[in-house]
Amino acid sequence: MSHNVLELKLKKKLLRQQLEILDSRVGRLGAIREKKLRAVRRLPDDQEKQLHDEQRRQALRQQRRDAGQTRPIHQFDRRAPHREERRQVAVLKAAPKPIRPGGHLDRMRKRDVLVRTKQRLEAGDHKRERRRPQEPRKHEATGLRLPEPLFVARYTRGELPSICEHVASGFALSWVAPPPSLDYGYYLPMFVEGLRCKKDPYKFVARQGTLELLEAARGYPERIIPLVERLIPPLRAAVSTGGEDVHVAVLQTLRAMVLSNPGVGEALVPHLRQLLLTFKKYYEMSGSAGLRLEEKQRSGSADISTLTSETLQLLEKTGGSGAFKAIKWLIPTYQSCM
Repeated sequence: MSHNVLELKLKKKLLRQQLEILDSRVGRLGAIREKKLRAVRRLPDDQEKQLHDEQRRQALRQQRRDAGQTRPIHQFDRRAPHREERRQVAVLKAAPKPIRPGGHLDRMRKRDVLVRTKQRLEAGDHKRERRRPQEPRKHEATGLRLPEPLFVARYTRGELPSICEHVASGFALSWVAPPPSLDYGYYLPMFVEGLRCKKDPYKFVARQGTLELLEAARGYPERIIPLVERLIPPLRAAVSTGGEDVHVAVLQTLRAMVLSNPGVGEALVPHLRQLLLTFKKYYEMSGSAGLRLEEKQRSGSADISTLTSETLQLLEKTGGSGAFKAIKWLIPTYQSCM
């Protein structure tokens, strides 16, 4: 008897497994049939998506009904919600105002808001004006607007190979590395650009550093001659800045360049037109200016007129055959020294 019961249970289990297999096959066949029907009908993609969304809505509604939830679903399809399914926005009532509109307190409040807004706008304008970059100073003689040289920023950031030290006699320049070992193509134009600085320690570092670099280049013309064309723009900017102090620094730099190596004077001749227009003013000084310069000479200052004349003569001697012609064309009163 027990053997028959076990046999019946096994048969029942096998029948259930066969039914599940048949159900899965029927499901697959139904899916294939539905796919073929869709291919035959050739429904558009939009209609197919709408049909799929509607089936999902119906299934979800049925689940909610089975769970006892009867509240309708809003905005189920967030991608493209229907107008009737959009969530209704609750209308909030305005909160009671403690200040009566149009009253005395309301007028005071509005007046205070206007005053505070005006103060805030004025403070913003003041900050914007303070942040606005200042225009370069315009020189009275030349009328040129020149920005501050980059030499100042480079000195402040510590990009220079020299340090200004304070000693008992004033300033002294100490080098991080020996000047002959430096890259002249990078550092010499940088120092020459600082010649028009008028404040210490930038003025001292630029002028003393330029002279020491040129002195260290004696016997090495390949360090100076290729850089002549690059040194002319900063020299011209320094000359255009004006001022006797800057003019003396430019004259000393030109003399040091010419005396450093043979051939530098000839390389300077094609560029004299950019420098000698300012030299003409100091070369043709009047008698009153000469008296003023004599007083400066007694006090130990350099005579700019004499220094300018000596520099022009040095340029003529070292500039070759075309030097006198170039100088005479720009300064007609110049007399040859040869």
